[in-house]
Amino acid sequence: MDLTRALLASPKTENVPAVLINSDMSAESQSSSIDAGADDVIGPPINKVALGFRVRSLVCLEVMRSELMRRRDTLERFAIDVPPADLDHMNISGARVLIVGTPLDAAALENFEDTFTVDSESDPMTALSQLAEMNYSAVIVLASPDTIDDMVEICTDVRRNVSYSNLPVLPVLPSEAATKAHDIRVSDVLFQPLDILDLRQQALVWIRHCGGIAAI
Repeated sequence: MDLTRALLASPKTENVPAVLINSDMSAESQSSSIDAGADDVIGPPINKVALGFRVRSLVCLEVMRSELMRRRDTLERFAIDVPPADLDHMNISGARVLIVGTPLDAAALENFEDTFTVDSESDPMTALSQLAEMNYSAVIVLASPDTIDDMVEICTDVRRNVSYSNLPVLPVLPSEAATKAHDIRVSDVLFQPLDILDLRQQALVWIRHCGGIAAI
């Protein structure tokens, strides 16, 4: 964590995404890691495919953020109202998350409801209608082995809609769906078996980042 703080404090590396691999994935430890400046926290054992998606997503996000910050600077020069420059500390209180597909069990749902307002919908078409009617901070798509195609399709449908261009979309797929996941333009891909604390952390990370981007 000291190294992470040092990287964040250096002008040469302050904008480089930092992923912290931590053997302690408790909520308190993850929160401390994010407070230290990590953009993401991953616990062992390391899934190479999942790690590749995680790094790719963070790099793409940083490229997009850099471009938007240049746009922000241009607006500022012309004295146009702009959002605060410190986008990494956007307030995410009251974030509402839509969970599509396989329902979470009561214990897992409790972990989410401690942080987010959660709506659940098993039917993809109903979920799309609900997404259009409610302002969500993120969409989490949970696929089972027999619903992979349907869950991949809803991710694709969300990304086709320009209204949701900055909406974090986080599918959780069986490991055999890794190849299909490459074709989805989503924020990140997590693989089963589901680690609910990791999923919660990813939702926090992406809501924080994309909340700032949406403000520009």
